[in-house]
Amino acid sequence: MRRLRDYQPVSINLAHAPVTGVVAAISGDIAYLEVDPVQLPETLLLPARGEVAFLHDGRPVMLTGMVDRGGRNGVLAFQVRGPGQLRNKRADARLQIELTALVVLPRRPGEGTREIPTIDVGAGGALLADPSLGAAGDPLEVSIELPGTRDVVVASGHIARVTTVGCGIAFDDIDPTDRELLQQLVISVRFELARRFAARV
Repeated sequence: MRRLRDYQPVSINLAHAPVTGVVAAISGDIAYLEVDPVQLPETLLLPARGEVAFLHDGRPVMLTGMVDRGGRNGVLAFQVRGPGQLRNKRADARLQIELTALVVLPRRPGEGTREIPTIDVGAGGALLADPSLGAAGDPLEVSIELPGTRDVVVASGHIARVTTVGCGIAFDDIDPTDRELLQQLVISVRFELARRFAARV
């Protein structure tokens, strides 16, 4: 199976010249690629067709798609068109991070608010380190304080899956501003990790 993976070195072939980079995050069918801004001429017209080449199990793979600017300097967004597969099937990228989530279970009003650490978070949901919250489909309300700020994200949602380590929850109702705060947290940390990885290779 031909797949892009997080922090994987890639070569992006555009009209002017190949550009080297690292996969910073995959969100749905879009891969965000961290590149050296010096490699991108100001005259480069985007979006444009492009190819991303990488090694999979030691074999060269090339995916064809559309390349656009990724919303910040040194970031390209690549969307596959045609054969190929990206690793992350979620609509939003996730970040493995332990934060404190305050959880209220409407079907258990006598329990009050529970403090549960997160295993990962994203703009569309989170994995909470407690498999005893309920069954798939059960509603819940959650608030998460973001690190380094006083911002608190509040959302209502449901349990999407239950595993031996915790409950995966999906947000059904979240303010667009809170959703953007989570997205920026995930992407900014992933970009920093991609930069560190690129500095080693």
